[in-house]
Amino acid sequence: MPRHASLAPSATPATRTCGRLAAAVLLLALTACATGTSKTSPANDAFVAKVQRECGTKHLGALSVNDLMNVVSPRYSAYFVEITARYGQGALSWTDYVRGVMTVNGGGGSESAGLTCIQAQKP
Repeated sequence: MPRHASLAPSATPATRTCGRLAAAVLLLALTACATGTSKTSPANDAFVAKVQRECGTKHLGALSVNDLMNVVSPRYSAYFVEITARYGQGALSWTDYVRGVMTVNGGGGSESAGLTCIQAQKP
């Protein structure tokens, strides 16, 4: 009998939720790599730069947009930058973008000042 099979009956709902969340994040990451949408372009770079310039001081939960986008920040998140670029190019819907942001740090909810500002930057 595989070792993990004995753990399944005692898994808590929180453990199962974390497992599902990890699977969703992995799927999103693999999809980004498979479709080639992670390639940089002037339009992607311009949208990300605009978000950082206009929304940098706004918060997504405990972290600001600058915390997540500034490469010298200890809280920098390449994933956040990537999904922001994908949202800017139309590869992610608003709903999917918000779900992705929530995986970074809880995101502060879909009504956070940071998310509201980011949404306003999209033409």
